[in-house]
Amino acid sequence: MSFKAKFNLLLLTLACWGAGAHATDFFCNNHYVTVALSGAVPIFQCVQTAVGPGAPVIVGSGFDQAGAGKIAAASTSTGSGFEASASTAAMSASPGALSGDVSASMLSGSAANAQAVGKGDAWFYDIATVVAASGVPTGTPAKLRVTLTLDCACAGGAINQPLSEAKIEEFFVGNFVSSTGIANKINPGFVQVFNHDVLTGDTFRVIAKLHLQSGASNDTVSTAAGSRGIASAQVYIDVLSGNASVTGDSGHLYATPVVTGTTPQSLTFGALTGKVLGDAPFDVSATASSGLPVIISSLTGSVCTVAGVSVTLIATGTCTIRVSQAGNGTFAPAADVDQSFAVSASSSAVSITNSPAQPITGQAITFAVTITGSSPGGTVTFTDNGGTIGTSSVTNGSASLTVPSLSQGNHSIVAQYSGDANNLAANSAPLGFTVQAAPTTSSSSGGGGCTARTANFGTDLLMPLMAFISLGWIVVRKKTGSR
Repeated sequence: MSFKAKFNLLLLTLACWGAGAHATDFFCNNHYVTVALSGAVPIFQCVQTAVGPGAPVIVGSGFDQAGAGKIAAASTSTGSGFEASASTAAMSASPGALSGDVSASMLSGSAANAQAVGKGDAWFYDIATVVAASGVPTGTPAKLRVTLTLDCACAGGAINQPLSEAKIEEFFVGNFVSSTGIANKINPGFVQVFNHDVLTGDTFRVIAKLHLQSGASNDTVSTAAGSRGIASAQVYIDVLSGNASVTGDSGHLYATPVVTGTTPQSLTFGALTGKVLGDAPFDVSATASSGLPVIISSLTGSVCTVAGVSVTLIATGTCTIRVSQAGNGTFAPAADVDQSFAVSASSSAVSITNSPAQPITGQAITFAVTITGSSPGGTVTFTDNGGTIGTSSVTNGSASLTVPSLSQGNHSIVAQYSGDANNLAANSAPLGFTVQAAPTTSSSSGGGGCTARTANFGTDLLMPLMAFISLGWIVVRKKTGSR
């Protein structure tokens, strides 16, 4: 069974338990089961009230449900005769905050042991996301602090017999926090805190249900009794690691509100100048007149990032850095100060080699190019004595081109780098070399011990002719008897 299925099953079980415990909250329970758990809506809020004389008898009710924003419902009832009583209930719900005010009282003339009740339920359901701060990659570890508070100004009943009570019947944050709690005049409130590790980009469900009830009864015909409960529940989710925030699909920011003072403060931010991509990370200087620590962040995470006071350049463009100070109990928040500067393309250097270094006619030649810069891409065009002989793509700062051969003679090869978004165009120095003629070759005829070779017109024909002339001269001398 998947986590989602398990989680939905758990909530469904608790929702049904709530319906059994308080039969009057069927509306919100049913709406939650049929709408929220089915995934038909991304957020869910519901409030419901019920009032009337007689503990088991509800004669009036009000309810409402909606999407984002605060919603409310209210009911009133007045009984007469032996059930003379008055009861009211008003509930409200919004993401992260539930509240209610319920009361019940017996009126003069009611019968002994007569009863009245006012009750209400408030729900909210939201999908929260751990939103990474500017420049923080998705998947970065973050530490959450989840805080649940419940307070009730509950009154009525005997000292140890509270007639009004507030309950957190369900409270879940993802699959890592769950809780319930009760507040009344004996224990007027509680706070629970949970810490949990998450990753930026994580999403999880947040759900809470507040049930508030007040009752009244007569111990004797002449004694009227009543109670009232005013309760509120809050859910805060703070990111202790400071690298993210938690925001619901409702748009609600779950962070604990910051209480600030009124004393003004200002920020001083050292001037920033243009940079070249590839420059080393650098520190910025900023202070607050209050002496409180400032927060430095990047508003252009695709161009530059910030870690503490150090800025790292990652692309060309405009880098905008913000300095802020949120204030404290004494100082008001300072006005943010932004500065922008240009990040220009990195200069490039191009070098080229050839292999073999001393080629001959008819031989393939490979040209290898190396480009230095900021992760250069783009293309390289190869020229020979000014004419293009080929183009190659740059991969990891390298490019190559192989030609089947070049003509005999002198050559001058230049690699022309096109540049890209982060690197300037550049050319290599000319690579000069000479292609020599291929040497002549000899080979065996394979028969009679004779050797076949390429004829040389000058020597191969002249030598036999001279031998023939010499032989003729010797013959003539013999015939004439000359010496």
